[in-house]
Amino acid sequence: MGRLLVGAAGAEAVVSRLGGDELAVLLPGATPLTGLLCSERAVEAVRSTPLELPDGGTLSLTVSIGVAHSPVDAPDVESLYRAADAALYEAKRGGRDQVAVAGRTGGPVLSPSS
Repeated sequence: MGRLLVGAAGAEAVVSRLGGDELAVLLPGATPLTGLLCSERAVEAVRSTPLELPDGGTLSLTVSIGVAHSPVDAPDVESLYRAADAALYEAKRGGRDQVAVAGRTGGPVLSPSS
C-alpha cells in the first residue's frame, strides 16, 4: 500500500502510517486541486492492484480517502488532521472506495462508478 501511495503522490510526498489501517500523505506546497488529483490516482491505483496472497491468489482492495488543505481547510496541523479525518469518514459513510474533500457538501467527490 505504501508503494502505491508513493507512486500516486510523487517523490515529494511524505507517506506514513498513523496506526491501524490509517495512513497519511502530506504533500508540501501542493494546491487543493493537487491533493484531490493525487487522491484520485491513489484510489485508482489501489482498485487496479490486487494484493498477491502467499497461496497465489489475489485479494481486491479499496481505499477511502479524506482530503484537507492547509490553510484552506485548517490553520494548523491538529485542525488539518481533524478536517482530513472528517472527510475520510464522509467517504466511508458514502460507501467507501472513494475520495471526500473537507468542507465540501453534497457527498464524496469520487465513487466506484467514476
